[in-house]
Amino acid sequence: MHQVLVIIFLCAIASVQDAHGRQSAFDPPSTESSPFTDTDLHAMRDAARDALFAMQDGEKHWQPQKRSPSESLQEGGETAFCCWALLESGCAAQDPRLAAPLAALTQPMDGTYAVASRVLARSALVRKSLKNDAAIRRALEMDVAWLVAGFSKKAASWGYAQEPSTRLADNSIRQFVALALLEADRVGVKSPAALWRELCDAICNAQDASGAWTYQGRGNPRGSIVAGFVAALEGALQLDNAALDARARQRVQLSVARATEWLAARFDAQRNPGSDEWWIFWIFALERAAHATGSAEIGAHDWLAESCDALSTRLFVRPTQRGGAWTVRDRLPEESGGTRVRAADLATALLFLDRALRPHGVLVWTTAEGAPTASALAREIVAVMEERDESRLTWSVASRDNIPDAISARAGMLFVARDRAQSLKPAQLHALIDHATRGGIVVIDLPSTQRDLARTRCSAALGGAFQNASLRGMPLETLDVPHTSIAFVDIGDDTRAASRAAALLAQLATPFQHDAFPWPSFALEHAALPISRAVHLALVSSQSEALDSAWTVLSTTPPITRSRATDAAAIDALELPCLALVHGAIREDLSPAVLSALRAFVHRGGLVLFESPFGKGDFARRSEIAWLDGSAEPSRLLTTKDFDQVWPELARDPLRWRPAALVGLDLQAGATNTALRLRGTFDARGIAAIFSREDLSFGLLDVPHAACIGMQPRDARRAVRALLELAVTRAAKGAP
Repeated sequence: MHQVLVIIFLCAIASVQDAHGRQSAFDPPSTESSPFTDTDLHAMRDAARDALFAMQDGEKHWQPQKRSPSESLQEGGETAFCCWALLESGCAAQDPRLAAPLAALTQPMDGTYAVASRVLARSALVRKSLKNDAAIRRALEMDVAWLVAGFSKKAASWGYAQEPSTRLADNSIRQFVALALLEADRVGVKSPAALWRELCDAICNAQDASGAWTYQGRGNPRGSIVAGFVAALEGALQLDNAALDARARQRVQLSVARATEWLAARFDAQRNPGSDEWWIFWIFALERAAHATGSAEIGAHDWLAESCDALSTRLFVRPTQRGGAWTVRDRLPEESGGTRVRAADLATALLFLDRALRPHGVLVWTTAEGAPTASALAREIVAVMEERDESRLTWSVASRDNIPDAISARAGMLFVARDRAQSLKPAQLHALIDHATRGGIVVIDLPSTQRDLARTRCSAALGGAFQNASLRGMPLETLDVPHTSIAFVDIGDDTRAASRAAALLAQLATPFQHDAFPWPSFALEHAALPISRAVHLALVSSQSEALDSAWTVLSTTPPITRSRATDAAAIDALELPCLALVHGAIREDLSPAVLSALRAFVHRGGLVLFESPFGKGDFARRSEIAWLDGSAEPSRLLTTKDFDQVWPELARDPLRWRPAALVGLDLQAGATNTALRLRGTFDARGIAAIFSREDLSFGLLDVPHAACIGMQPRDARRAVRALLELAVTRAAKGAP
């Protein structure tokens, strides 16, 4: 019975751990063996997503129609796993196609794989919804508790059902449950430190002399199992629960290093090492292992380029003519005589492609010996950027003599580790300069004694254009030209200094400080944006004068009138229809009196927009918490559907926006998103208060695109038009 369960989709998938993401363009490394383009990867993802939805049954969703009695134990698992993959690949939680499958997750589940899959899906829901969505979080906590209760101390593993007394040491199920628990941990639902301690100890004990693992202690080692445990162990090292003492951590790190050597010696993008099956799950596990360890290369292989190339030919059919559509194969070639493509295969491919299309937050450039401190710093910088910008990023470590161009071109920050920085050659230095002039951030770790020489060389390479500046007394110095930053930091092996510097370095990706940025005056060209009725804009901010100059660019018919309403009395006197823009720069911008007046304004029929300055989400987050404090009003991410009543063109003509933390990623077009990146509360009239962690006002300005934070000017104006029309519509509905 148990052997049959091994063959179901989740068993093979059990090889993974995701470290942190998001739907944005990332060109994978381009080699002669990888003729696909970024556009192809988007098309492959869309084709897989469409095919997966096409497989959905009206009642059973993605559950197999016929199952053996042993397989039925995992009922609901395939649906939960497919929901997770679709959510990760960019589908909104409010997508109507996901409504029924997500509702089906509330049905009872008895299998460990099924419950772990539901943990993955619910973790994604918590991340995509407001973190105070109590119902989803409680359900996730119950599932995690179910898995914890099923952990067998005898086997340091799980059974296929909740069997805390099982003696079955199943390496596949260990990996899959570890993946689920790590995802839950990232949204704040913790599992016991003792469980992780015992699990890591058992995994290390099961590793064979070659550095690999087999399925259940017998047979050949499998690449998917090895890669999965690399991801699980590396994830355990990052847990903030003090599960592993210094000796245990050293043992886990040694285990990961041995397993990574095994993978490097046997890497094959076209075949699961040690097995003729489960190829698609192998590259899924490989991607997660590479991300967890930050490996841009597996041995001498560019694993991402080679894996994408294999996926593009084995699972998909390339269009025969320019502009044609990618399609999904019915069967996987050269595997068990051609295994039929299942929903689980497509879901797994979606998860892999999501990573391939994810923005690259930090690339660490080091020597072959590596730089543990720099890697830890990169991981922490990405974590800060993800939390601040609600985006999913990736990071990696490259040790080639030349920086991988395709990665560095998409990396927001290039961190040059000390071992590399102390021996930079002229050509390599110019490569760093090129990265900075493209809009990226370069951080060079050098001791203070070498900083003057490095500064002189960099300045000479740029014709002396740099000006020196210091940041907040940290061991950090930046050299700046317009839209360019090169920083020198003195960290070395000091992990505490790395931790302190992470948040500061993450801020370097935002080239403008809100308290010092001079609002520029530009010659503006703009089209009229008609509104159905005259509407008033009330500026509630200490930066009213600067904001007023930004909003002057709008030309509407009827016109927008503007006023400043910086105190409660002025807010009380506002006449409808009106949009109150609260653009926070200082804590006083949201005093209790102003907050109370805004609540009354919304009750009368006004619309409030809370906007964080310059892509820094702190004010919007603070405002949202304050607004919901003691209130029963719901709040969630707004979608295209919420704006259909006033802006039906939105779904057909996507917006483009650029998070401040990723301003150096794409200087040409930005990332495409099909919905305003906003959260909102609702009342009887509909949308009542909106919280934007991007700065729409900044987007209204015709700044050079390399400096554009948030929405591009054209799309910012379209977004503002929608909000103004929403204010008109809300006021016209009358009292609830």
